[in-house]
Amino acid sequence: MLVHCLSLVRATERRERVRRDWVEERGFDVRFVDAFDRRRVGVDPLPFAYDDAKTRARLGRSLSTGEIACAISHALLVRAALDAGLEELVVLEDDMRPLPHT
Repeated sequence: MLVHCLSLVRATERRERVRRDWVEERGFDVRFVDAFDRRRVGVDPLPFAYDDAKTRARLGRSLSTGEIACAISHALLVRAALDAGLEELVVLEDDMRPLPHT
């Protein structure tokens, strides 16, 4: 099964852990997808910061630029999958931990 893993290019230690935990130990076919990095945009906060009353009510705050960048990463990946005609898509983030072997 092909698994897409969203990961920042600069997150080399996380990528290595995913390789070890998911590929080497569990045999998953993982394709790393470069996540949208708010630091590469050159502005903080992002110019289109999401400040919605419903979000503030649920979270008690506005979304951070990192959270917005994460959502952008997921949206870009879904768009690419749709453009490629994929009917199924499995996505992990690089901080996902597998359950221990039993």
